[in-house]
Amino acid sequence: MGVPPRRCSARSPHPPLPPGRCSPHFIRPCLPYPEGRLELLTVAETARLLHLNIKRVQALAREGKLPATRVGRKWLFPRDRVEALLGAKGPAAPAGGVELSARNQLRGRIAGLTLDGLMCEVRLEIGGQELVSIITRRSAERLRLKVGDEVLAVIKSTEVMIGRD
Repeated sequence: MGVPPRRCSARSPHPPLPPGRCSPHFIRPCLPYPEGRLELLTVAETARLLHLNIKRVQALAREGKLPATRVGRKWLFPRDRVEALLGAKGPAAPAGGVELSARNQLRGRIAGLTLDGLMCEVRLEIGGQELVSIITRRSAERLRLKVGDEVLAVIKSTEVMIGRD
């Protein structure tokens, strides 16, 4: 295909191998990653991508719930298929590209806005459920919120109550 042979790593004492082939001494295959080629992830890389514990990723691979291939004692995961599990829309970063440490980020549509004095009640429709947030009027105006907008509810709380009917 016109791709020159590559070594498995810069420190490899082994002779060059054809693309996509690797010595059994190396866990990670040496693939040139041009457009349309498969990129493989290690367990640690997959765990970071999915925000899961390494042991959990290994267990999901063993159960067949994650697309993976076993190479010796190691698991390799095709990046494109793992990213497809995340869906086309991941949690959006707030304006300015700032990442948040809050894990509970819910995407929804504004079902209603009630402005009253200095405060604004925002009712969100999230997966058939309603979430209500009280924010300042100034924040609602700065964000230019209107009914029907898709927004992200970020929940950062030390206490969450659970109840039953």
